[in-house]
Amino acid sequence: MKLSIKVLTVFILASVFVGCSKYENGPALSLKSKKARVTNEWIIEKATDITENKDITSDYAGEIWDFRKDGSFFKNGELKGTWDFYNDKEAVIITKSDGDSDIFRILKLKEKEMWLEITGEEELFFAPF
Repeated sequence: MKLSIKVLTVFILASVFVGCSKYENGPALSLKSKKARVTNEWIIEKATDITENKDITSDYAGEIWDFRKDGSFFKNGELKGTWDFYNDKEAVIITKSDGDSDIFRILKLKEKEMWLEITGEEELFFAPF
């Protein structure tokens, strides 16, 4: 009986670690919720234009993106709109105050690292501010 409980436990843990990653670059497992991992003040550490395979980090120099727990979104301290998850938490949608919205596919979502993609255009690599 003890052997089958150990085997079952190992099987369950292996399934959790192999099957939990929603995002292509991880993490495989996190104790913090997805919302708690997005909620932060972020700077764009690196930005890439995918279409031209060109570094565009300087286009975002000095920007601070602030995703608040209440769903508000600030850029450089100024309220710009709201944010929420989109498409079963595979993306983040930012709805600006003027009603326009941008959808960012989540490539990686960790407590101190977030990678977002404006589909087919740019990849943004965030670090905590």
